[in-house]
Amino acid sequence: MKHTTYLTLLVLLFSVSCSNDKRQQKEDADSLSSSRAEPVKVDSLPWNAVFNPGTQLLELKKSPGDLSNASPEQMANAINRKYSDILLEIEGRKADTLFAKIQEAEKLTQGMGTTGAETYLAEVTYALTELKGVKAVDFDFKAGDHAIPGVYTRQSFKNYH
Repeated sequence: MKHTTYLTLLVLLFSVSCSNDKRQQKEDADSLSSSRAEPVKVDSLPWNAVFNPGTQLLELKKSPGDLSNASPEQMANAINRKYSDILLEIEGRKADTLFAKIQEAEKLTQGMGTTGAETYLAEVTYALTELKGVKAVDFDFKAGDHAIPGVYTRQSFKNYH
């Protein structure tokens, strides 16, 4: 009889323990899914260069909306939609710097003129530094007459108003 009582208690404890584990797993999964950020849709760039006829200068204008939670790849897709002749690829991130590569950069470096190339680099730099924790973009492409690779920050375009 003693063995039967112990066995019954053991089975009861095991079943209660299993149901608590399942309940905890469900609570953990619910908590994780509710803490995830809502997906961000990136239809256009968060910053656009526009010409001010009054000052005769290019200005960077912020678009409405918060895209700081977008992924670098989502932002690169928006950039590539706007500039379909210049394919930008995100290669990685280290600390506060994103690494971006342009395999075929002839349009950027030779085909847009100096102002066009500077506009591209400014819009892309501002777009990518809009992302949380990103302060710089390290561009990798073959240098040309109108653009050179390197690390760009928002300070790189301080002449934009």
